[in-house]
Amino acid sequence: MSLSFYEVAKREYHADQSDASDIFTSTTAFATASTDADGWKMLLTSTTASGWWHFGDKLIWDVDKLHSVEYLFKPSAMATTAQEIYLGVGTAINASPDVIASSVFAKSTAAEVSAGSDSYRMNLQSDDGVTDVPSWDTGFEIVDDEWYRVKFGFKEKVTSVSHNASLPGKSNIQVKLTNAQGNYQRTPAQSAGANLSLNGYTGGLQPVFGLLGAVAGAILHVKSIKVEYEQST
Repeated sequence: MSLSFYEVAKREYHADQSDASDIFTSTTAFATASTDADGWKMLLTSTTASGWWHFGDKLIWDVDKLHSVEYLFKPSAMATTAQEIYLGVGTAINASPDVIASSVFAKSTAAEVSAGSDSYRMNLQSDDGVTDVPSWDTGFEIVDDEWYRVKFGFKEKVTSVSHNASLPGKSNIQVKLTNAQGNYQRTPAQSAGANLSLNGYTGGLQPVFGLLGAVAGAILHVKSIKVEYEQST
């Protein structure tokens, strides 16, 4: 019998690193992609706009070896009803994140929590090509010009009370978001339906983040992306 060993390796990406343009690419429809002091930037420039940063469809992160993906991000100039932020991982890019074949996303609601609040709820969704888990509300809120972190955990095992068995990580992806004090808090369990899951997918993933909207002027900045993954020793 042969034994295999691995270590958990970490990789961190910043927009100001020398080869960032060789790693990430952008796909835009009436949006402007650039980099500045705050990181990767996506600016909506039309009322029928979308813009995505991604790995150029290089699906280098094997879903079965991926441990976590973390984004540091900031929304700006959000309108009251008309745009959504997406941050997550997926397969080949598409103009609409909802039809990417397999993906898991944290996304903001298009509308304010209440009129004049300038705050937006963060929702979660996943699709593994077999089971589509539609958007559900985490209860977390974000506001303009504040930095937040969101972290997707693919290797955490959660024991089910009903049958006392652990689910594989990609069958129950755990997501944590920072609160107003900058501390991570786990998102609450979904009240109905399936867990966030990529269990029906075996293959590679890439980071995908950007904006989808019907208003000009909204901005998303991503300062850094951290990836933890299994590496053979």
